[in-house]
Amino acid sequence: MLIRILGGVMICAACGLLGLYMSHRGVARARLLAEFKQSLTMLKSEIEYAAYPMPQAFSDIANATSENLAAFYDELSHKLIEKEMSLADAWEIGLAKFQNTQLTAEDMRTIGNLGRSLGNIDAIAQIQAIDLTIKSIDEILARLAMKNAKDGKMYKQLGLLGGALIVVVLI
Repeated sequence: MLIRILGGVMICAACGLLGLYMSHRGVARARLLAEFKQSLTMLKSEIEYAAYPMPQAFSDIANATSENLAAFYDELSHKLIEKEMSLADAWEIGLAKFQNTQLTAEDMRTIGNLGRSLGNIDAIAQIQAIDLTIKSIDEILARLAMKNAKDGKMYKQLGLLGGALIVVVLI
């Protein structure tokens, strides 16, 4: 009997943790998008006020952002300094590293479109492209906040209730 109770508690705990994991996936996506938004705001400032060349701007942003994005901007900086490839190609390769994260295809497309605009046009057009991308990220974040509020609670409850249902069926 003790083994059945222990097994039931373990099943409920596992399903509850699965529900928590599912509810936090949206939160992690929102956090990464917010970090991208902040880094793009820094990039806009670097272009608009400091007038640094792109490799220097990317290097400064790499030093100021979280480690999630620091590697991305550092790699961009190095590839541009070494003149290995164009900014658009380096941007696409850098974004490919975010394929296995919580970012969706829509997020990747929104951020990826910016890479085609940077470096090819004048500073004013680059700033406008960054502003457009930031606006798009804001819209995604607003939709995501509403979805997380609704779905997060549902996943947590379904995890616990699903675990309880499995325990009842097994007993």
